[in-house]
Amino acid sequence: MSEETPLKRTALFSIMPILLACIPESYVMMFQQRALPLSFLAAQLLCFVVFFKGEICPGQRGRLMAAQGFFALYWVIIGIIGLLNDIRPLTTLALCFCGALMVIIALKQPTQEDDRRDTWLLAGGMIGLIAIVLYVLLMVENCAPYLIYSPFAQLFIGVVLANLALVISRNRLQGLIALLPLIMAVLLVLNILSVLLFMAWNPSAVHFANDFAVVLYFLSHLALMGILAVTIFRKIKLNYPALMLLLFIASFLPIWAMLAYFI
Repeated sequence: MSEETPLKRTALFSIMPILLACIPESYVMMFQQRALPLSFLAAQLLCFVVFFKGEICPGQRGRLMAAQGFFALYWVIIGIIGLLNDIRPLTTLALCFCGALMVIIALKQPTQEDDRRDTWLLAGGMIGLIAIVLYVLLMVENCAPYLIYSPFAQLFIGVVLANLALVISRNRLQGLIALLPLIMAVLLVLNILSVLLFMAWNPSAVHFANDFAVVLYFLSHLALMGILAVTIFRKIKLNYPALMLLLFIASFLPIWAMLAYFI
């Protein structure tokens, strides 16, 4: 019973962030007919870096592998919604296939520390990189609405998801965990700067139909930065509740951006 309880706790803590990220994204997909998979691809790629380079014990590796397994739930949900709503369902399915393949590689990686495991993980990392490049190129080609599909906002969510996976797996890579809030802060600044540059470069993008949604979009950035500033300056680690709060606020950024153009 003592072993079963941590497993159930790991499962619960792993599923909640995925469902939290899926709900807003499903709403956006129903109206915009495009997925936002960059966040999960980035999260899985960061976890592969930990698998490959991190000095973690077998227990930490096993728990992180278990947390990776629940990413498959996201790819199943997005794949189903993509088939029903996406304007390019085959593209979405291809990205879902890459994400699911990364999950399988993470779960089936050799337990022994040898060249075979390194090759296995490198292959998974290459799949993730190819999927990310493919997704970005498709977004550029299809002129996806930048405020809704900002890559920096999606990468921010990806770093939060990776941090959650490390916290859930009780990982002790203190240097990396301390670095992640700084990476989040940089991505947040890049996102707001890129949005402002986009609006300056495209004056027509400034004509919003719903000013309240625009205010919420920018206030969300202030809230996210406030949480990160407290974490960075007080030199404290982001715990599970704080990361879930960051994920909750950030997951609604594409919705506020979408609603800004609709009354």
